[in-house]
Amino acid sequence: MVIFALFIVLLFSKAMIISLIEQSVDTYPQAFSVVFGHLLFFGHRIFMIEHPFSITLLTMTSVLGVVLQGLALQWTLSKGEFIYKKMKKRRLDRKAG
Repeated sequence: MVIFALFIVLLFSKAMIISLIEQSVDTYPQAFSVVFGHLLFFGHRIFMIEHPFSITLLTMTSVLGVVLQGLALQWTLSKGEFIYKKMKKRRLDRKAG
């Protein structure tokens, strides 16, 4: 839970930095949508981001998003495999019994 809280604080911090240094981003909610856009969609462009530090932050956010999506996919497939094996075992037990 602590890691999740730190992650949220990190995203809010990035949004604050982007809202301060980017001219095309006027408000904090816009900056937050830019950060979440890059977190969910790799290389997603909502606003024209020009400052090199912002580009670096958003690139790191995109890479983190890809990693998180990979972990979520791996977890989902692992759970699906567990359920499949459990159902297969039940079916074999019914046929044997």
